[in-house]
Amino acid sequence: MTGAPYLALLCSVLAAVAVAVSAGAQEETPVEIVAAQVRTMGFPCDGALGVERVSNVPNAAVWILRCRNATYRVHITPNMGARVEQIR
Repeated sequence: MTGAPYLALLCSVLAAVAVAVSAGAQEETPVEIVAAQVRTMGFPCDGALGVERVSNVPNAAVWILRCRNATYRVHITPNMGARVEQIR
């Protein structure tokens, strides 16, 4: 393959790679991930301020999530719903 068709194919492949790389650069941060889990479980989290991992057991993690309106302890286990409890 030579000439214009080859150049057009090469340009389209490079454009696709550039889009994939830029999309991957916008990964969610831990605070966004934990806040999304809390909201999914029906708890309000207006403006997530920060998150701290407080425990790491096999196949699970425990986080403290601080939102503007509340603070939560969040137990996240892969392939299961998060267990959320509001702490004072």
